[in-house]
Amino acid sequence: MRSGKLRHHLVLQTDTASSTDFGTRGENTPTWAKKYDMHCSIEQLTGQEAVLAHQLHPLATHKIRTRWREGVTVRDRLRFTRSGTTRTFGIERLMNMDERNIELEFLVREEL
Repeated sequence: MRSGKLRHHLVLQTDTASSTDFGTRGENTPTWAKKYDMHCSIEQLTGQEAVLAHQLHPLATHKIRTRWREGVTVRDRLRFTRSGTTRTFGIERLMNMDERNIELEFLVREEL
């Protein structure tokens, strides 16, 4: 994987809420903690790629690529901050490219 394409700095966060963390209506409220700092490439899904991705994951909006990391799951989320603006991405699909433990590709949805 070429490092020049990894120009975005993201933070991978994991939900650390316990079974006793409940909101005002009894729902489980997530508590997010930093798991990894990562350099990634972020691409918006366009054209044919978007059509194919939406067949399996209709909420996917972006594709994110990074170096392989141990312990990343679809229950985690990614946060990207630039110029005071923070964007949060929920992971829809996680792929270990070619099963070689070199590159991860995420299909993500941008959370508003």
